[in-house]
Amino acid sequence: MNHDNNAAAASYQRAADFGNRPSFGPAPDMGAPQAATGRDKFEAAVREFATWVNLDPEGMLTGETFRVNGVPITLMHYGIADPGGATVIVDYGAFTPETELVVLRGLLEHNLQTPGARHGYFAVAPEVNRIFYCMRVELDNAQNGAAAIGQTVGMAVQSAQALASAVVDSMDVFTGKGSAGLKTI
Repeated sequence: MNHDNNAAAASYQRAADFGNRPSFGPAPDMGAPQAATGRDKFEAAVREFATWVNLDPEGMLTGETFRVNGVPITLMHYGIADPGGATVIVDYGAFTPETELVVLRGLLEHNLQTPGARHGYFAVAPEVNRIFYCMRVELDNAQNGAAAIGQTVGMAVQSAQALASAVVDSMDVFTGKGSAGLKTI
């Protein structure tokens, strides 16, 4: 499969399309595209993972969200920006404008205190005030890409469940508003 810059950007955009959620924008211009082996590995791993969990691989490949124990998950390939990896994205939900500073500060503190490459990182889509938790999957060196995706999805779900509780609890302390306006998953 041979991708030129336009095809790589289109592939990236399709993967970033979350329906009514924000797009992560066009693919960054990283120069000449790498060999298509990264996207091929991603597609093969996602297809095998989807078969294991009895879900639609085409939906996963186009950025559709699926749920694991109630946790919304999206798989993404960033094209030439990260040809040998995939990203597992957990949608934590929305926060209110009134709690924005407390929420963002808490997320930034978490990102500082944990190694993002190993434990993931939080991100915010500002146009919809949604929180995302992202974890990278190394596909280039994985013996089985589907197993690597499955393991990372499992860790992301466990982290989402534990961190959602901790974030809501810490928000309560700072705001005294119960759920602090955070609409959890």
